[in-house]
Amino acid sequence: MDSVSQALWGGLSAVALRKKTKVRHDFIFGAIGGTLPDLDAWIGRLSSPLNERLWHRGPSHSLLLLGLIGLAFLWFTKHRAHTIRTKFVPLWIGAITHPLLDILTGFETAVAYPLFEPISVGWFPVLEPIFLLLLLIGGIRTLFTSAIQSARRSLLGACCWIALVG
Repeated sequence: MDSVSQALWGGLSAVALRKKTKVRHDFIFGAIGGTLPDLDAWIGRLSSPLNERLWHRGPSHSLLLLGLIGLAFLWFTKHRAHTIRTKFVPLWIGAITHPLLDILTGFETAVAYPLFEPISVGWFPVLEPIFLLLLLIGGIRTLFTSAIQSARRSLLGACCWIALVG
């Protein structure tokens, strides 16, 4: 999935999945988290084109490793409850949603690395303009209205589109 869609999906998810939220703040941190797993492509690109292909959608997309990193971060910052609630949770929600969206494309994603082989469903193209447009409209509406319901409706609409296309 393209990085803009991942950022919008992560931002909307971070807002929609929280009970009490500072909408703009959570959207921004969720959007940042939604793009973090794709940093492996940039790291691989620095060394060689082959490494970029081998590492992209690899360990950085593992739900197991993202969960362990999240738990380690929570343990190290247990004395700073406010930081965890306001910054880490939306960032982590965005990061966790990234590989789940990547599974839907035709490229294999290592969501259970190192336990299982990479998987893909192949329902969805990597770049889907209508999906991106739905997320973009939802993201803009959510940011301007600061409404959690707007984020939830946008994600519901995007999920319906995924089901329709897939």
